[in-house]
Amino acid sequence: MRKLLSENLKNARREARFTQEGLAEAAGLSLRMLQDIEGENSWPSPETIEKLATALKIDEGRLFKDSTILPSPGEALAVLRKTLEAMPSDFKFLWDAADEEDRELALAILRGEDLKEKTKRGERGGA
Repeated sequence: MRKLLSENLKNARREARFTQEGLAEAAGLSLRMLQDIEGENSWPSPETIEKLATALKIDEGRLFKDSTILPSPGEALAVLRKTLEAMPSDFKFLWDAADEEDRELALAILRGEDLKEKTKRGERGGA
């Protein structure tokens, strides 16, 4: 579990473009404490997890999700781009023809987001 937390914390910090020093300061933690958490040498308290998630502007649960199941948004987008490049031109046409809302919905699905809050069938004009 420490390894999972450590990897997710490092990934979230990098995605938010924080250095270790910057995140420690933004979260109100010592640099040493952050280094110990990222280095799998320390287990943070619930309060520390909350401070880190707040500073990173992420849900606390993201720090504990298995990234082998849910790719980061950047990884999901890279997979989508690679898939689109390999698609027959008919499918590329469908993607190109999709409106921005449908594209965002497809990307949200790839990111594993909860779609209940993102959209409602009635609002999208679906059945």
